[in-house]
Amino acid sequence: LKQKMHILVLGTGGVGGWVAARLHKAGPTAATVSVCCRSDYDAVVEHGITVSSNDHPDEDYHFRPYKVLRQGGRLPTEKEDQTDDDDEYVPADVLLVALKVLPESVNLPELIAPLVGPKTAIALFQNGVEIEDPIAKAFPDNELISVIVMVGVSRPKPGHVKHLGGGQLILGTYPKGVGETTRALTELLRDGAGINSSVSETILTNRWTKVMWNGSFNPLSVLAGGASTGELLADPVSEENIRQVMLEVWSVAEAVGCGFDKNMVEGFIKRTRSQAHANYKTSMLLDFENHRPMEVEALLGNVVRAAQRSGVAVPRISAMYASLRILDRKNQERGNTA
Repeated sequence: LKQKMHILVLGTGGVGGWVAARLHKAGPTAATVSVCCRSDYDAVVEHGITVSSNDHPDEDYHFRPYKVLRQGGRLPTEKEDQTDDDDEYVPADVLLVALKVLPESVNLPELIAPLVGPKTAIALFQNGVEIEDPIAKAFPDNELISVIVMVGVSRPKPGHVKHLGGGQLILGTYPKGVGETTRALTELLRDGAGINSSVSETILTNRWTKVMWNGSFNPLSVLAGGASTGELLADPVSEENIRQVMLEVWSVAEAVGCGFDKNMVEGFIKRTRSQAHANYKTSMLLDFENHRPMEVEALLGNVVRAAQRSGVAVPRISAMYASLRILDRKNQERGNTA
């Protein structure tokens, strides 16, 4: 897999657009980068994708993908694109999925089926825990790569991505280990795209570690009426609530065999408090304010279901989950009537 890799990025929101741009920067001998998008389709076809950076204007970057596919649309043949003599759609080496995890409205295995070939590796650049199983069952013979994404990005308008800061990836093969394509993609992301990328033999533990932060600060920022991370930690009662939510996540992770150091709870709180951007708005809060669907199932519902399977009590997470399910629906309804 040292030869050029063909990558198809599904979803050109903040994460998808940022990763696609960085991969394109690796150069044509390292990778061809195509995208598949829905609401951004017309803008990306006409103008390509632009990534701008808050901290490093010199890193601003614009590119036109090798191919632009419409999500759910007919797949073009190579002949139509005049890029080859083949008459068939050639599946990518890696399908990089950068869609939000919304199982209540998106059947992901069904959506990606036309894009997956016999040798296509599927890389999930998505949030949450226990999100891989439906894909693993639908495509048992394809290498499934689970990816932890730590980057601040937003998509202010179609075809435009704002890089707010950071940028780190952890990749592992599902359910454990590091497969051949996982390693090759990590090397491309690290050495070619210049993203701080590493592999993990136990990627599911990494997922549970991340959801300890995501599953506390994200929902509580919404339920606290639009509080920033700094505001959530400035109130001692709120800080203790965050601590107890994190400990509930830790208990479930232990029960499902993905345990990690309990002291990480205090480490997360300390780092979040000391961050320069104490006024940080979580991604879930931004979704809520814009009446977009929130990743309630990936960050909370799957934790609650894992807890129920394991006989672990998670009263705080269960209460947040029950409230946010209704709040999410009502918020989208308000957006539709606005």
